[in-house]
Amino acid sequence: MNGALRKRWESPEGRERAEEAIACLIAGRPLSGLGLDEVGGRLDLRGLPAPIPQRLRRFETDGWFVEELGGLVKFQHARLANLDLSGAQLQNFRFHDSQLTGCLFTGANCQDWRLWGTEVTDCGFAKADFRQAAVGTWHDNRRNTWQRVDFSGADFRPLSVTAALFEDCDFAAAKLAKVKFGQCALTRCRFSGVLRETIFDGRELTDVPAPPPPDDVDFSDAHFDQVEFMGFDLSRVILPHDPDVRLVRRYRCVAERVLAEVQSDESRPARLIRAEFAHRLKMMRGAGDETNVFNRRDYLSAGGDELAGLADRLVGQAEAACLNAN
Repeated sequence: MNGALRKRWESPEGRERAEEAIACLIAGRPLSGLGLDEVGGRLDLRGLPAPIPQRLRRFETDGWFVEELGGLVKFQHARLANLDLSGAQLQNFRFHDSQLTGCLFTGANCQDWRLWGTEVTDCGFAKADFRQAAVGTWHDNRRNTWQRVDFSGADFRPLSVTAALFEDCDFAAAKLAKVKFGQCALTRCRFSGVLRETIFDGRELTDVPAPPPPDDVDFSDAHFDQVEFMGFDLSRVILPHDPDVRLVRRYRCVAERVLAEVQSDESRPARLIRAEFAHRLKMMRGAGDETNVFNRRDYLSAGGDELAGLADRLVGQAEAACLNAN
């Protein structure tokens, strides 16, 4: 970002304007009197600094209030619309039952964000920093929704995303290492680049319902490295264009047959496969069947050609037998 966009907030007048802008945002007051320009049809708040000035304490308007406590800024029943906050320092923000619409956060620092019951629509977070954030939460039987959002190049490492809805979202080249999408609904989303130790968990938990199966989710340009799926029907998912990655149908049946095949084999590859598939069966919930993904590279990295070859053969044979028995 152009340094001048940040420096404009550093003068005494700039700091005062930044404080007033933030006060207006969290109190729901119009920003029209601050003399801000527009860029691309949005109010120009690019490079806005944080943390929030300590003089901000409490604002009340229309029956709701927000507070700034210990460097945290809390938005309740707020609506942020048509703002350009690219490159802004916005860490430690809290959104309760709020709406973000038509805003740009390109390259913004969104570390340690927390959102509850919040809707984000038609926004751009390209190359934004979401580390240590809670973009997905389940609270009072409500989830956060992200619709038509650009997450390309955003940093989610490492993160646990719970029960969020992602619809028409672009995760192209996002940094997804050690990220868990737990009980998240994914519709018409695209992933590309490396996904490393990423988990998509579709199981129903005690306090969180199971999401619908992923629908029109495109991983065709993604590279899987220790990517796990649990509890999903993946029939409407486009897997990576990768000869090492393939779909495995009737996965419970496959896992049971693989375990039976290696039950009395005490070779190291067989013991590794036995431990893995016993664990996967233990993690499966309910009697329903599911599909899953086999990635030969994962076995190569864990035990070389011997393990990869054995796993490939056993899973292929078990799937064929399970499908023929249907």
